[in-house]
Amino acid sequence: VEVDDLLFTVESNQSLTIYEIRAPMAGTVIEKEAVLGEFVDTGSRLMVIADLSTVWVDFRVPQRDVGRLSVGQSVTVMSVNDMPLGSGTLSYLSPFSMADTQTTLARAVIDNAEGRLRPGLFVKGEVGLEAFEASVSVTQAAIQYWEGSPVVFVAEDDVFAARPVELGTNDGAWVEVRAGLRPGETYVSANSFILKAELGKELAAHDH
Repeated sequence: VEVDDLLFTVESNQSLTIYEIRAPMAGTVIEKEAVLGEFVDTGSRLMVIADLSTVWVDFRVPQRDVGRLSVGQSVTVMSVNDMPLGSGTLSYLSPFSMADTQTTLARAVIDNAEGRLRPGLFVKGEVGLEAFEASVSVTQAAIQYWEGSPVVFVAEDDVFAARPVELGTNDGAWVEVRAGLRPGETYVSANSFILKAELGKELAAHDH
């Protein structure tokens, strides 16, 4: 509903005057308690309107992680099957813990203009603890291991060759490469396991 939309009318049982009840704010009707023909008084709750363009997301944080959190850190909210739902910042970290679950409440304020977050949903979140710019990084899917060491398949002439690399920090999606790969080099960013399998077949054929 929008501001001043007509929601319903109430008729006085004394004067029979009709009163219009209009929306005091823009939002979504989440509760409707009024029933046609019902008697109401000035204290009756007839309808609840909520502004869901911004929502609070509450997280239960295990004790081992509480010390790493602070208000203002960035948060990415995802569904239980890892679909991104929004991002925001931690706005509140409870000074108390829950005795029954041994967890602490952390709250994030999330922009919900697209309506992806619905009250009552179970979600999970990732908190950015540290940020820095890596001079060279590759996708997590680009990393393969050959004889126990990490390699990346890099374009050399007309083929992709497995090149040993030294890895650094990763965020689950991207991995810092500290040595072995130069900025701007072309590498296999996805399905690199196929090249690893082909390399294994070639070496096995040579052994025979």
